[in-house]
This record gives sequence, structure tokens and C-alpha cells, in this order.
Amino acid sequence: MSYDIQHTDFSLPALTLQPIVENAVKHGTGSDYSRLEILIHTEKTADESLITVEDNGPGFTMPAEDLNKNSQTEERSGEAKEPRTAFLYR
Repeated sequence: MSYDIQHTDFSLPALTLQPIVENAVKHGTGSDYSRLEILIHTEKTADESLITVEDNGPGFTMPAEDLNKNSQTEERSGEAKEPRTAFLYR
């Protein structure tokens, strides 16, 4: 696991990142894959704190109908979908 922590002036509820990192470990490992690497990166943009969790796992392919739905709404993975959770991503 690697860290690229460029920005620390934000707060998160306890255990917010734990399920995201756990998912990267669960779905990024297997006998067919090379050594799993996970990177946690933070940065400050113009109006928000951005936290990124990346891994070198195999990823997955989304069905075409899901890809079309996502491209129409232009939502990024991890973005707040409801106003009550928006504070987590700002």
C-alpha cells in the first residue's frame, strides 16, 4: 500500500475509507494476478477535497446499458448521490 497525501485539511467519518480499501483487496487479488498495489491519494481542488483509492487489480467490465446510463448522468464513482451525504465529498 502506498500513500500520496498532499492535502490533510479535511475530516471524514470514522471507517469511511475502510470498505473502499477492503473492496480493492477483495476484488483485486487472485492467483492469476500480480502483486496487488493500492494507492491512497488526497488533493485539494478549487472547491473540494479529493480522495482517490486506486489499485492495479483486473477491474471489471460493465454491461453496455450501464455504461450508457452512466455516461448520460456523468457521475463519477464515489460521488455523493444524495444531498445528505454530500458533505462527505466536499
